Amino acid sequence: MFQEFESIKFSKIISHNSDACASFSPGGLALAYAAENQLYIWNIGSKEISQLFVCDHAIDFIEWSPDSELIYCIIKKENLVQVWNLNCLSWRGRINEGCLAITHASWAPDSRHILILCEFHVSLKIWSITSETCVEIESPKPIENCFAFSSCGKYFIVANRPKLKDYLSVYACDTWQIIKNFPVDTKDLSSIQLSSVDLVIGVIDALVEYKILFYSIDGRLLGKYTKEGHIGPYSLSWNPTGKLVAVGDIGGITLLQSLDYKLKTSCQNLTVLGSENIVLYNKSEKSDMMNSSNKFASRCEIYDVIKRRPISILQLLGEIEKPDMKQTMKTGVHILQFSSDGQYLAFVHGLTLRVIYLFHVEKLQLSDIIIQNQNVKSLCWHPKQNFLIICTGSDTLNMWTPNYCICFMSPYEDKFSIIKASWHPKEDFLILNSKECSSLLYLPGSF
Repeated sequence: MFQEFESIKFSKIISHNSDACASFSPGGLALAYAAENQLYIWNIGSKEISQLFVCDHAIDFIEWSPDSELIYCIIKKENLVQVWNLNCLSWRGRINEGCLAITHASWAPDSRHILILCEFHVSLKIWSITSETCVEIESPKPIENCFAFSSCGKYFIVANRPKLKDYLSVYACDTWQIIKNFPVDTKDLSSIQLSSVDLVIGVIDALVEYKILFYSIDGRLLGKYTKEGHIGPYSLSWNPTGKLVAVGDIGGITLLQSLDYKLKTSCQNLTVLGSENIVLYNKSEKSDMMNSSNKFASRCEIYDVIKRRPISILQLLGEIEKPDMKQTMKTGVHILQFSSDGQYLAFVHGLTLRVIYLFHVEKLQLSDIIIQNQNVKSLCWHPKQNFLIICTGSDTLNMWTPNYCICFMSPYEDKFSIIKASWHPKEDFLILNSKECSSLLYLPGSF
């Protein structure tokens, strides 16, 4: 087991501004990060800094355009967005939002428009990088997921609530003109999600009622799923083919068929484990890392496999981990991610924030449960393989495969608390991000 990972390698620490984490370009040729007011572009092939851009003030956030040619920097102090072109170093874009603070920015699929959402959701502005014009959408609904793009990049959907009634507005991305505006049958719309392949909009109603609605892009109601007497769902995710919809709620997960949006299966009551077919991994409090004479093994630990059944997950977490029912009512299943091939569904429940559940979609049953020593911050699936990275804000990197669960301690120990990971689009290495620094991790076989 250890020999398989002996060539694993961490790069040197990359220091950056808080929240301006290092990120790969979508094409995989470069990596960007920001330190103070400087934006660094690091060439993946040569492993050297290839470009340096200097902003007017300290950078708070960066994001690549989908075509990897542009990158914007948010400067909160000045309420400013600065844009750089990697193919034309003399060009510089600048968007100043005035007195209202920028709360969110994102690229449109065409890589030539930037969407900026201001505080209080007063407006959503769509700025053109090429024509320097702006389209303004007034009063998007003040919810976290108030807008979304279709997977084809042709349509843009915005939730709004005029006169206390929820509506969805559909815009054409080539003209940014509204082409459809229709009401939705919700008491208080809380989130919208678009299908991964089809032009289907999933709408989650507020928690007072368990209701999910599915609409076509032209406003037709395609189906709905409800549960009488239950508190509403918290999260929604389509599998890669768009044929299944996973719903996270207070009890666990529910899978719907996208053909008719009827129940396919559900996985509830996650606190007591009775089945011997489910592999239960537990990360021991006292790791054997430091007790090994092998230099590599001293940085590597295989999780314990607990075989006794039945067993209480809450008891394994310890008496001091008594569930905060108020927090549980607020979150339910709040992390919900399919693997790249759709074979597995990973999720985390608010009742057991240190536990990752893995559901085997083909077998329609739980396959693995992984218990951590700290609360899960984020999950990251490999883009091609069933290989899951688990980040807990500690100095260890946790990995799951269908055959085993293993963790590695970074060589930087307390200096590096991993909160997020991102795979390179094409190669077997990834960027590990903490609050103010990052590191590359090269797996066996990567260059």
